Amino acid sequence: MVKGDRFIVRLPSPSITLGGGVVIDPQPGRRHRRFRPDVIARLETLAKGTPPELLLQTLEQGGPIAANDLFQRTSLASEEARAALEELFAARQALSLSETIVISAGGWASIKNKIANELNAYHHAHPLKPGLPREELKSRLGLDTKLFNLVVEQAAREGRVAGRASNLRAPDFEITFKPEQQRALDALLLRFKAAPWVTPAIKEAEQAVGADVLAALIDLGRLIKIGEDVLLLPETYQAAVEKIKDHLHAGKTITVAQVRDLFNTSRKYALALMEYLDAHGVTKRVGDERVLAK
Repeated sequence: MVKGDRFIVRLPSPSITLGGGVVIDPQPGRRHRRFRPDVIARLETLAKGTPPELLLQTLEQGGPIAANDLFQRTSLASEEARAALEELFAARQALSLSETIVISAGGWASIKNKIANELNAYHHAHPLKPGLPREELKSRLGLDTKLFNLVVEQAAREGRVAGRASNLRAPDFEITFKPEQQRALDALLLRFKAAPWVTPAIKEAEQAVGADVLAALIDLGRLIKIGEDVLLLPETYQAAVEKIKDHLHAGKTITVAQVRDLFNTSRKYALALMEYLDAHGVTKRVGDERVLAK
């Protein structure tokens, strides 16, 4: 059965013709509620509307959808449906999220509003976190991974969302510390600058500024966690990387003991640094020595 087919309703016994009509919605998805204004308006559009009107009405029934699935639901001929979709694009009543996925302008506005509400609520509840985890936002939007990625890409192109691979934030959001937090973290960072290779342990740093503030400093890149209990300033780390590279270019290999002596530090810091460099592809362990990974 397709749109436009005619039908007759008969009572089998006794054989009586009750009426007839024309099919206007062959795939309703669910039973229509009688006499509801929105249902009546939709059926009238299906009966009398133009191809773009039919397409838009179907598109507005749900979220992002594959164009081919949309065409099947409207029962329009393929060429007619594609031409109608192009009209909707031109009128900005619909947009494409990819070569195959489309959404109505109203549906897209609804998703953008939900993204903004979710991000703002998260920032309000977690002011020192860099952003809402992507997986959490995907769950809240109720989208599968493919559609979620397309939605985030489109929102980013429109400047509605920002962030990194692991989390997302509102474009105007920045971590802001309270005055007392700022004073505490300034004092802590001075300690790191005064003794860059004898830095406070993580528990000690947390006691000084609070666990949330310390996590924010790491997220912001103002401290680098190179080991389970070792933190360095980014400038200390970068200088160390260059010095170790220079050593390896000259001597080809380096040991943890040599690293310890190179920076006049303890084995704890030297070992943490070399394991971090191994993990990040700067160096490679060969026996008890390290060489450049590339």
